[in-house]
Amino acid sequence: MNSNGEEQGSRSHRTEIIVALIALVGTLGSALFANWDKVFPPNKHDQPSISTPSSPLPTPSTTLPTSSSDLPRPNIMLEGIEEYEANERQWKRYGSAFL
Repeated sequence: MNSNGEEQGSRSHRTEIIVALIALVGTLGSALFANWDKVFPPNKHDQPSISTPSSPLPTPSTTLPTSSSDLPRPNIMLEGIEEYEANERQWKRYGSAFL
């Protein structure tokens, strides 16, 4: 018959084998999960088909402004803008060396 020490030794080995198997299954499972797209590539039937139009799309016509007066004026809210606009009208009326 087996002595008490031999039974504990076989239980110890059995536990170590079970722990090693659990670790192996976990490692292989996580590797499979991380590389799922490489192990099981997508089928060509699953991918949406891209169709090209029979005629090219029309290009939008753009017209560039010919002068600065054709450009839209930005709407900027600044303190003192009314004073600046009043001064700008006065500069245009009387002329300025800086404009």
